[in-house]
Amino acid sequence: MSTSREPLGIMNATTSEDDISSWEDLYSIEWIPKEVFIKFRQQVEGYQLGVNFEVNGCNTKLVFKPLTSDRKWKIIYEPKYADVRVLTKKIPIGPFLNFQGDLEKH
Repeated sequence: MSTSREPLGIMNATTSEDDISSWEDLYSIEWIPKEVFIKFRQQVEGYQLGVNFEVNGCNTKLVFKPLTSDRKWKIIYEPKYADVRVLTKKIPIGPFLNFQGDLEKH
């Protein structure tokens, strides 16, 4: 019996490749993200058109906004709910707080 305190997977003179059966024996990751997004963006004549896919909630959003640095709005359409929203620019209220207006059409 070896009393060595080597981490698993470190090969030394007393261990051999036969002691380690697979990579799964060396690690265990138990991480499940709460939300997973896939985003596609395309720039067209000064505007950005985007498609956001939310994997966990099976939700899709189409986003349309100007590319200028002083943009004042963006439009979001959610086909699942037939919902169209016009969002204003985020306005900083404090160092950690922003305000954003929302007009919504169901």
